[in-house]
Amino acid sequence: APGLTDSAWILAVLPGTTLPPAPQATLRFEGDRATGGDGCNRYGTRFTAANGQLAFDPQRTSTRLACPEPASQLARSFNAALDDARGYRIEAGSLVLFNASGATLARFGPQPQTLAGTAWQVDAYNNGRGALVSVITGTQLTVEFLAEGELRGSGGCNNFNGSFTAEGNRLSIGRV
Repeated sequence: APGLTDSAWILAVLPGTTLPPAPQATLRFEGDRATGGDGCNRYGTRFTAANGQLAFDPQRTSTRLACPEPASQLARSFNAALDDARGYRIEAGSLVLFNASGATLARFGPQPQTLAGTAWQVDAYNNGRGALVSVITGTQLTVEFLAEGELRGSGGCNNFNGSFTAEGNRLSIGRV
């Protein structure tokens, strides 16, 4: 099977679970680490993969946000799929995880590697004192990265426009 190193994926199918439109669960492979978001929290763990076999270390580092439904259910189901994964295939551009019996646990599509053309909803932010805090209930904070380095979004009360540049893993936001 093709290697997983330096690949990034977005969850497309989780049998028995209706996926919400947002937030999306993601899975990125870098070196011997798998990282991403489970639909509620960010996570990181080690993994091993060889000859189509795959196993994630059950000891994961994770943020500890308390998320409402359906995000918390997605997170539980997603983490259960990672726990049960014993193999993978890449078929027709999708990553498929399966268990020891060969049953499909999850199917992922490729994750875009650029910001342009993506939209994001803020679930939590740094409060300036080193703590990650949830957005005020009923408030929706968004940002959309457009072509040509433009961005737009909502700060919960007012809309904004601005500019951005992205190079590698560095993001700079201009005047908003």
